[in-house]
Amino acid sequence: MEAPMTSAREITYKPTRSRDLVPAARVVRLALNNLRQGTGKKLIRRPIRKPPPFVVHLFKSNPELCYCAWHGRKIVGFGLAVVRGEQWYLSDLFVHPKYQDCKIGKQLMDRVWRDAPGMSHALCTFGYNMQAIGIYSRYGMAVLESLILMAAKAEHFKRPKPTGLTVVSKISKADMAWIHAQESHIRGYSHEAEWKYWLANKNYRLRVYKEGNKRVGYCLTTVDGIFGPAGAISNRYLVRVIQEYLAAVEFKKDTVARTFCPTNNTSLYHLLLSCGFRLREMTVFMSDKRYGDMQRYLPADLSVF
Repeated sequence: MEAPMTSAREITYKPTRSRDLVPAARVVRLALNNLRQGTGKKLIRRPIRKPPPFVVHLFKSNPELCYCAWHGRKIVGFGLAVVRGEQWYLSDLFVHPKYQDCKIGKQLMDRVWRDAPGMSHALCTFGYNMQAIGIYSRYGMAVLESLILMAAKAEHFKRPKPTGLTVVSKISKADMAWIHAQESHIRGYSHEAEWKYWLANKNYRLRVYKEGNKRVGYCLTTVDGIFGPAGAISNRYLVRVIQEYLAAVEFKKDTVARTFCPTNNTSLYHLLLSCGFRLREMTVFMSDKRYGDMQRYLPADLSVF
């Protein structure tokens, strides 16, 4: 049954509470599936019985930057942003498909938006979501990079040759200090809050890579085949770090390995192609300030970059 025509005046906006995260996640899935259906992509059908753990982490880190849009007693929109260093980043902004004409997206943006001297603003969105790109451009953000979601099923994966880099799996405080310093150079700032979350979660594994005694890169991976963020001291070493990870990894039979590859990093793109990865989706990184050396970095989740 379709929702009746709704006036923007009927929509109210409230700070998100923990108990709102499950219905908000269902709105996100509805909005995503509406976009995916319109572009011929496979729909997301898994049930949502609890909020995604990483969304809970982001919400807890900046609860004042998370709002829900309500029509009566029903959540119809969700916006979540985080601030890391001097970077404001939009993690999520989704509106129920039947309420797209109520200007909910802009209202949520206005509530989660933060600005201060020296602060930059950024986000990632789907390349085919032209309506969202139009909204974000009004806030001064432009498309700076394209990011390809690359994926390979376990049966299509082609293992590359080892590179000879040494892999360190037992991460020390000195290793983490080095990673934070590298991220400050590569990305403009380190997202230390996310590293604390990742390292405390058994679903993630961090490796540092060395050439002799010299640290040259790092890579975070998950048990279900996602790898990133990853960074290195140069583009050549970033490619070798990813190659070394893929040379040693053992994917389970039903695993779909995946990562986000910047389109301007052709050497990494060709490595992934040679390993059986193929393009799944095109996303874009938008910002009002150029930051991040995409020759030395693979993004993490799009909700934190």
